[in-house]
Amino acid sequence: MEANSKTSETRTTCCGETAPPPSLTALLRSTQPQTLFDAEARTGDYAVFMLETRDALLALQKNALPLIATEIEARRTRLLDVLLASTGTTTQRLKILGQLGAFRFLTTEPAESRKLKLTAAVRDATEAELPAQAAALAAIWRPEPRSFLDLLIHRPTEAARLLARRPVPAIVDHPLNGIGEEGRQAFIKSGVISWREAGVVHLVAGVGDFLQTCSAGGTSVTPSGLTPLQLLLLHDEVTDALRQSSTMEATARHIVARTFIGCLSGVDLALTVESFFVDWESRQSIAAAARQSVRTEPVGVDATAGLSADNSVDDEQWMDCIITHEDLRPEAFEQHTLAEQHRILREMFAEDWSEEDELALETVAVAHV
Repeated sequence: MEANSKTSETRTTCCGETAPPPSLTALLRSTQPQTLFDAEARTGDYAVFMLETRDALLALQKNALPLIATEIEARRTRLLDVLLASTGTTTQRLKILGQLGAFRFLTTEPAESRKLKLTAAVRDATEAELPAQAAALAAIWRPEPRSFLDLLIHRPTEAARLLARRPVPAIVDHPLNGIGEEGRQAFIKSGVISWREAGVVHLVAGVGDFLQTCSAGGTSVTPSGLTPLQLLLLHDEVTDALRQSSTMEATARHIVARTFIGCLSGVDLALTVESFFVDWESRQSIAAAARQSVRTEPVGVDATAGLSADNSVDDEQWMDCIITHEDLRPEAFEQHTLAEQHRILREMFAEDWSEEDELALETVAVAHV
């Protein structure tokens, strides 16, 4: 979900492994952002939400936050599951493991035996095979001592402590109103949902509200009670911490962050984000259809409007046309002399006032004498 560009300090979180094109990033920045959380003032629509997320990390420090992966073996299995899902070849998987830790073999063990063990430990596996394969991997590989991944697997309370010490980021949302059809298509194609820049997490198109309110699947899936949005922000927090403290590549950081989220919850964050895109596209289609309907409606008035099936007037449809005393301005209740009424009429019609109108007024004036 995250990719890094060497030519920019902007870190982009995506639905896939590819960073969004610069043109789209510039397009999103051109929209008027809305501050959801001010990190300095601790204010904003997400203030309580951010406090709850920070409280969750503090609870994990005290071993008081329920995890879905409560045992070391379960956390090792989660790591292997994420590794296999995030990479496609044996070479990729061994390279990532080499960045995250070190392999250990007896010096007397033949090279062929080592190769067989390595291949078996990172081959594709079914869900039922994962625990045994994770145990086989743990027999020949260890995460870097005192690294975040090492703490996560063996002492998750310490991993939470590292995250809790980090500054709380600000959060802003970038609406996608008025970016045009080409911009909308570019957004969908890139899969961008957020990026982090200079201590600020940038969300896009209301994804924060969607992830905050959508169901996380109940306590069996998320015993900690964390929402998908909180999981997304914690994922971002881990990747940003690893980016600042290590030289591992983006995919490796992504795997560690997904492992952390997987220990907290059984929610598939990628599928949840995909649901957001489906919902967003649906809402955009409805809005576009409504605009098209307005553009294609005839200008003329339908003569049958307000008539029911039997051609009688439907009173309910005309209720809005009734003017009550409350709808009138105070001037409507003032009484004027005939001369004042004539002056008002002349001022109202201005250039449209004709000699015939003046003659008609004089006729009315004579009639009232």
